[in-house]
Amino acid sequence: MARMNIAIFIQARNHSTRLPNKINLPFGKSTVLKTLIETCKKVNPLPRAIEVQTHVISSFEDPVPDSYVSNTQGNDLVSRYFDACEHFKPDAIVRVTSDCPLLPQSILEGCVLQLLKFDYVSNVNPRTFPDGHDVQGISFEGMKWINTHQTENREHPFFDLEYDYNFEKKFEQAGFTVNRILNGNEMISNP
Repeated sequence: MARMNIAIFIQARNHSTRLPNKINLPFGKSTVLKTLIETCKKVNPLPRAIEVQTHVISSFEDPVPDSYVSNTQGNDLVSRYFDACEHFKPDAIVRVTSDCPLLPQSILEGCVLQLLKFDYVSNVNPRTFPDGHDVQGISFEGMKWINTHQTENREHPFFDLEYDYNFEKKFEQAGFTVNRILNGNEMISNP
């Protein structure tokens, strides 16, 4: 098996209108963000040919300490993710958000393992896990395609792929594969 490099990108920001600085709030003996980072660092899928890195991706306007800050300004998260892919050069990425400290390690590992076979995996739509357990993964080639073809809704990295059936069909017609997480670590094809 060829070696595969997967990066877990934690999307983080300090500013929130409902709960400012929520990622730095105390959570047990740590903070919300640090707890999630530690969970991501523990991801250890069985095939030893997978190398997993964890990176915090922050916005230019709202940098988080020890994070990769893209040159992309404004709310264009698609470009921000693509810039991070260009910087870290992973074969695929897993996307999680910084305010989900209870995200189970097993969900992350299931997503990582599915990226060996599929270009896009998700448990977001249809929602099959509680809010706060959201995870999405995409191949680097798939991310390049999204960066070029998702011209609207760029403030949400995979919005069109999740909520526009025609966009998903175009993605698949371009040669990419899609799977959805439905329960546990089981992934089945999207109908």
